Amino acid sequence: MPGSPVTLGVRVHFEIFTQNRDEALLSTKPSVIQALIQGLTTRNGTTEAIEVLEACKGAQITFSRKTYTWLVSAAIQSGDPKAALGVFKDCQQAGYEPQLKVQCQLISALAKADRPYGQHLAQTAYDLWEKLFFSGHILDAAAYRAGMQACTASGRLGQARGLLDAMSAAGYPPDARAYNIILKGCSMGGTAGMDLVPAILASMQAAGVERSSVTYNTLVDAYVRAGRLGEAKQDGDLAGAHALLNQMKRLGVPCNVVTYTTLLDGYVKAGDLSGARLLWLDMRQSGVPPNAATFNTLLTGLAASPDPESLKDVFDLYGQMEVYKVRPTVDTYNTLLRACMRHGETKQAMTIFKRLRTSRRGPDVITYTTLINGFSDAGRPAAAVRAFEEMQADPNVKPDVACINSMVDALQRLGDMAAAESYLPEAARLAQEQGQPPPIEAYGAVIEGYAKQQDADAALAVLKAFFLLGGEADSRMYDIVVDVCVRTHKFQRALQVVKTMEQQGRTIDKERIKQRLEQMFSRQGRVRRQGRAAHRQHLAANENLERLKFWLGLENSYYG
Repeated sequence: MPGSPVTLGVRVHFEIFTQNRDEALLSTKPSVIQALIQGLTTRNGTTEAIEVLEACKGAQITFSRKTYTWLVSAAIQSGDPKAALGVFKDCQQAGYEPQLKVQCQLISALAKADRPYGQHLAQTAYDLWEKLFFSGHILDAAAYRAGMQACTASGRLGQARGLLDAMSAAGYPPDARAYNIILKGCSMGGTAGMDLVPAILASMQAAGVERSSVTYNTLVDAYVRAGRLGEAKQDGDLAGAHALLNQMKRLGVPCNVVTYTTLLDGYVKAGDLSGARLLWLDMRQSGVPPNAATFNTLLTGLAASPDPESLKDVFDLYGQMEVYKVRPTVDTYNTLLRACMRHGETKQAMTIFKRLRTSRRGPDVITYTTLINGFSDAGRPAAAVRAFEEMQADPNVKPDVACINSMVDALQRLGDMAAAESYLPEAARLAQEQGQPPPIEAYGAVIEGYAKQQDADAALAVLKAFFLLGGEADSRMYDIVVDVCVRTHKFQRALQVVKTMEQQGRTIDKERIKQRLEQMFSRQGRVRRQGRAAHRQHLAANENLERLKFWLGLENSYYG
């Protein structure tokens, strides 16, 4: 329990270790360090335990398989599958074969990981499953279910269905949990996945497996996902999901908070707040108590409304959390912040922020990113920068890609291009850690900033760096670069960019380029009186300008 003498002793031991790390690694017995790691993991100190493990790796200190196993499980339970994967690899490098149970736990955790790491870790989950499947281990039912999760998460729904047969052949008849995993995979597979749902349900019925409340919740989620992804008609999907809700009621299957919250999410994502309000009323009349996720879902929908009156609705709903004795989460406060910022209520937003700072959890990176974006959109980039600096002073929060992108945008709005560009390497590094290319948001913001300052060379240099890191520009980024090149009379560079756009099949805004040329020649016309002949001779000699005009479909004498 936090604050207990045992916990305090472990924490003190950890502080002594970190303050005198080199000496501790030389003088402390591995068994003592091992006890420290296990003590930390049992007292919500998984991050610190991994820090100790990393220090020991540098000193070539290894531990027992039990310690590695303990730490893998602790990292999974703390919701950090990426850290669990790192310890799992350390276990293998130490010469130990992780237990089957631990391998299955890790595969499941990686398969269920949320973004931004989800897509990358899902493939890792499948790779681990494939190795396990061909390793010669005798697989149990839990292993097959872990394999199904890895297959569905990585987009291999066909293989996941095949594991149902393999599981049965191995003497483990698939249960509702196994079928629910397959149905979850269908929900993630768009229209093609949804088309398989009837066959899966028929197979489930033929096997004598009864649908559980989780099955119905999964089906509701499947309809909601299909509607949210735009891969089927939203109205039809929401109607189908609501029909499932009514079917559950008729069959006496409990409609719990997960069922209602999932369907509420569908209405909110579809932009149907009226439907969401009716379902919210149905939920309360049915006696199903809402939880924080329920409130957060509804708050998200209300906060996105452009109606000025919606802010009052947001805070009215927030007030009901106290009535239902539901503790607000960080997501709750972040949604309130977004609503306030959206309607220009920055003072009210700061009141919410101060309340969050004094709460048990405190702000997270999304909190600060919301403030940064809100102040920038309100025309107060200096305040946005101060919010970022305050986040840097918070030891519990580290910036992510989205936060860095927002900071770069705030700095370019301030005109501090040197500072804005200095954050690009960090943005690229964070994106790379997620298996993503350099963020177009950060690089695009810097290019836009240089374009405002009519610094074509700097904008082109950033574009080149973006390409070298594997970035792929969109039409807007190209348009900005072409525009600044035309405005600064760098016609050859403009031609190079538009040819690249053509090769990539990008849409080119020729009318905008024509307008820029018209503006340029209009300005030039005002100085012709001072040297008309020399001016016309200069333009005629500008071969790149004439080529650009030709590419635009303009006669060479168009501006003559």
